[in-house]
Order: sequence, then structure tokens, then C-alpha cells
Amino acid sequence: MIETAAAKLWVLDVERVVRAVGEAGPEEQKLALDRLGKRYGNEARAEAEAKLAPKPVVPPPEPKPQPKPKPADARPVLNPSAPYAIAGEFIHRHCMVGDDCVLWHWQGQFYRWGGRVYEAVPDELMRGQLYNFLNDAVKKAGEVLHPFQPTPRHVNEVIDSLKSRLALGVECQPPMWLGTRRSGTDWIVFQNRVVNVLTEETRDLTPDLWVHSALGFDWNDAAECPAWETFLAQVFPKANAPAGTVDEESVQFLEEFMGYCMTEETKFQKGAMLIGPKRSGKGTISRVLQQLVGDPGYVGISFNTWIQSENSKECLVGKRVGVFADTRFKPGKQYGSNYDPGGITHTSAEFLLNIIGEDTVTIGRKYKSPWHGQLRLKLMLISNEVPNLNDSSGVLPSRFIKLHFPVSFFGKEDVNLKDKLRGELSGIAVRCVRAYGDLCARGHFVQPQSATALEREVLTASDPFAAMVEACFVPDFNGQTTREALVETARMWLGVIGRPDEAARVRTNNIVTRLKGVAGFEHVGPAPRGHGKTRTIAGVRVRPHREWKESLQ
Repeated sequence: MIETAAAKLWVLDVERVVRAVGEAGPEEQKLALDRLGKRYGNEARAEAEAKLAPKPVVPPPEPKPQPKPKPADARPVLNPSAPYAIAGEFIHRHCMVGDDCVLWHWQGQFYRWGGRVYEAVPDELMRGQLYNFLNDAVKKAGEVLHPFQPTPRHVNEVIDSLKSRLALGVECQPPMWLGTRRSGTDWIVFQNRVVNVLTEETRDLTPDLWVHSALGFDWNDAAECPAWETFLAQVFPKANAPAGTVDEESVQFLEEFMGYCMTEETKFQKGAMLIGPKRSGKGTISRVLQQLVGDPGYVGISFNTWIQSENSKECLVGKRVGVFADTRFKPGKQYGSNYDPGGITHTSAEFLLNIIGEDTVTIGRKYKSPWHGQLRLKLMLISNEVPNLNDSSGVLPSRFIKLHFPVSFFGKEDVNLKDKLRGELSGIAVRCVRAYGDLCARGHFVQPQSATALEREVLTASDPFAAMVEACFVPDFNGQTTREALVETARMWLGVIGRPDEAARVRTNNIVTRLKGVAGFEHVGPAPRGHGKTRTIAGVRVRPHREWKESLQ
């Protein structure tokens, strides 16, 4: 027990001495060791000396060799049996701009960002890019690298993998912000900036905006367009007003609609109908509109061919504006006892309603899968004659705002006007964008009063029964008349305008039902009658003949 306590004592003294002289010089350390040896013996002295001895310096471990980073242009080493990984390497090397991917697959088609918008990549070009990529690559065989030597099977497998990795759903309708998946219908891409048409906020061109068409000129909010303003003043003079007075309603609607066409918005569900004599400015406006939206966003169409075959509607996909220019309608004709009213076909009328009404449609495409979605197309119909839209429901004529062109410049044309207006596109765009802002604030288009007579003529040509009701009958909750008087008046009016087919369809057993289908006459019905009294119809009265005959002049 005593030896153990003594041992512990010198151990503690050794620790104390080592701490005290650990940083001292050699002479001081030797004196301290000698005193410790005299007091506790050689064992204690040796223990302290060992602890004071300098510790050997351990060299740091050698760093492990790091693999050298491959330069961006180094030949990729690919595994022919891993097409999904090959697709990832292709995306990393050829489809990234900063942190943004610039290649996507949507609706059976690859799209690549070209610096402003996403442009469709033809299949043969996409395959050619993959052949070049694989041909420049190598593959491993053991520790030896060999040329990849791509085959059609390799390319097909990589394309399938790219479609999977880069797929956008059908719901990703352009324009859309890819980062947030929010709609971008209020944004337009110009050559120099992306512009919000409601706030005029501008942003840099970016691949984050999923959009397929851009305008072909710069945005300049200070630009002016004096030639355009002069042109509009000449085309739309105000009737029954001093010379030089402009029909502001017509000008406002035209610029609102052109601004509407510059966007990919379709919420207002209206088309434009431009009717007037030859050389009255209609074609000039359509050409300016084409230059505003750009050729990629414009399509010229014809009622004779646009739904002729399964794939004939393919040209409408991705367009902002569709123009029926110089439209000619099939005239009505009597075939024995049958009458053909002419006008557009029911198939055309149905598809017009599909487009303007924002319906989802499926369009066949040659050698591709069908396209499915909502067309962003705004329709403009141009004609020298009043169109027959052949819609007895009256719905289709109400989908168009009518614009009347009262002045013909035949023989007085300005052959340089087209070039003048082309030089003012930036200024015209600013006016149209601001007019579109007025439209959005109001919430709907306004039919110009100068086209009221034209609107009545369009209704007469397209829905003669509704036109007859408006001309010959008056909704009157206190009025009464007989079925026979209604039928006689209707047949007389329809016969005068040259529609014997419609006159033959009006009978005593259906006149009330058809009247209820016209706006304002929904309340019409049989009136109560006493015993032996004549049956009458309540809620309507017939205008005197002299009044409705004036409407035909």
C-alpha cells in the first residue's frame, strides 16, 4: 500500500515538472531532471525525460490524385446499352443555356429556343444532330476506347429517351412561363425585349418564356406613326359630320382588335368582319396586321379549302391570326322546288364557332400524331359583299364585330403607302398595345354605330328568320295577334328578300316555337281565350306593313 502511494506521488511530480519546464531551455530541463532523479530515482527521471523529448514530426499524408476535369469539348464516353444516360449527356452538352434547358418535346414535336422564341425542330434535323453527337463519341471495350459508330437503332433509342426526359404536357399551352407554369398571354416577344401589353413592363429575352412566335421589329414606346393616323382618318370619315372628322369608334375597335391579335389571348371570343367596296383600305389593314404579328403567326385561309381534308387544318396550329381575304360566298339558287341558300357550309360554321369560342379541338397532321388543344387564332373576314354565314341560330353573326368601309379609293391609290406603313410598325404597335389595354379595362368590344346597317344586313343574309322577326314584329306584353297574321307577314317578308326556302318553313304549328328562339321574344305564348273566341298569341304585335317595308329599302 505504501509503495503504491509513493509511486502515485512521483507520477504526479513528473507530470508537474514536465508542465513546468516543457517550454524551458535544455539547461533548465537538465537541472529539473537531476533533482527529480535524486528524490525519486532513475525510473522517475527516465519517465520525465521521455515526456520532455521532442516528438517526431509525422509528415502529412500525400493527397490522393484527383481526376482531371474533362474539357467541355472532350469526346464523350458513352455506353451504347444506356440510351437514357446518352440522352442526359446530350442535354448537358447541347441543350443548356446557363441553368435553363432550351430543348423541349411537346405535342409530338421537338422545340428549341432560338434566342427569342422556341422554334420547331424538323425530325430530320433532330436526327442529324444526334448522329453527329454519337459519331463524335467513343465507347469502352475493356480499357480501350473505340469510335461509337452510331446506327439507326442507337438514334431511335436516344430520341425516345429525349422525348421522355424533355416532355411537356398538353396543358403547357404557349405562351407560358416554364419556371412557374403560369400563363404568359399578356406578354409579347419583340426583337429586342419581352413586353407586357397591359403594364408595358419590359424584360430581357429569356428561354423561360415558352412561346413560339415573335414580332419582327423592336419595341420602342416613343415611336410615332403619322402616316398610319392619316390613313385611318381617310378610311373612316364620320358620316354626317364636317369634313376631316374621324369615326373614332371604328378606329378604336380596329386598333383594339389588332392589339388583341398581337397577343395569344382569346378570352374576348370575337372575330372581325371588314366589309366595303373595292380599294377601300381593307387589304392594306390586313397587310399591316400580317407585318405586326409576323409571318410565323399569320395564316391566309379560304372557306373553300380550310376543312377540305383531315389534315387541311394543320396550318392553323401555332398561328395568332387567320384572315379570310377577298371572300366570295356561294350565292343562293333555286333547284326546282328546292332552294339552296348558299353561303358557307355547316361544317365551316361549326369550326368557326369552335375557334372563336375557345373550344378544345383535335387537328390531324400529316405523318405526325394529331394535335390536341385550343387554337390561339383570331379570325378576320374580309369581303366586298355582305357575307352569308348560313346560321339560323343567329349565334355566328354575333361572334363578329362588323367594320364598315364607306370610301373607295379606286383610281386614287397611294402605291407607296405600304412602304410608309412598314417603316412605322413600332409606332403602330405602340398604339395597338395601348388600345388593347383600353379593351382589357372595358372588358368587351364595342360595335361601331357606323356599321349598324351592315350588322342588320349580315343578320338578314345569315339568319333571315331572326332578321324578319326584328323587322316585322314588336315584343309587347300587352299585345295579341293571331298565328295566321304572324305566318302571313313572315312569308311575305321572306319572299320579298328572295328566301322562299325560309318562307316555306314558316307554318302555323311552329311559328310560336321559332319566335321564342329569337332574343326578346322568349315570353311569347298562346293567350287565354273565352269559349268561342279566336285563338291568339300573346306578347307580340305585328308592325304595320309600311314600317317593315321601309327596312327593305
